[in-house]
Amino acid sequence: FVQNLLIFLANVVIPIYPFDAGRIIGNVLIMMGLQVSTAAKVTAVIAALIGILFFVTAWFINNEYDKLVNILLGLVIIGSSLSLFAKAHTGTLENDRIFGRPCYDERTDDTEERPTSPTVRIDPPVVNEIV
Repeated sequence: FVQNLLIFLANVVIPIYPFDAGRIIGNVLIMMGLQVSTAAKVTAVIAALIGILFFVTAWFINNEYDKLVNILLGLVIIGSSLSLFAKAHTGTLENDRIFGRPCYDERTDDTEERPTSPTVRIDPPVVNEIV
C-alpha cells in the first residue's frame, strides 16, 4: 500500500514527462483561459520550484543513498523544466512531449476558419462497358 501511495504522489506532484502532474497543471491552466505557451511556462516554473525543493531538502537527509537520489531527481526536474520553458519561450512547443500534442493546438478565435483534415476523394467504381 505504501509503495502505491508513493507512486501516486510522485505521479501527481512531479510535473515532468512521463508523470501526469505536468499535464494536470497545464490542462487546469488552459481551462482557466491561459494560452498554451503561457500554461507551459507556468508549469515549467512550478516544476523548477519543485526541483529546487528536492535539491535543497537533499542536504538535510542523513542517508547517503536517499541524498543522492534527491539531488539527481532535483537536477532532472530542474533540467526538464528549463527545457520546457525554453520551448515555450521560443515557440517550439510542438517538439515537447506533453505540450506538443495535437490537443494543445492554440486557437485564437472561434470565428477563424480552422484547418480541416485533408479531404479524401473517392471516385465511383469503374464499370466495364463495351462501347
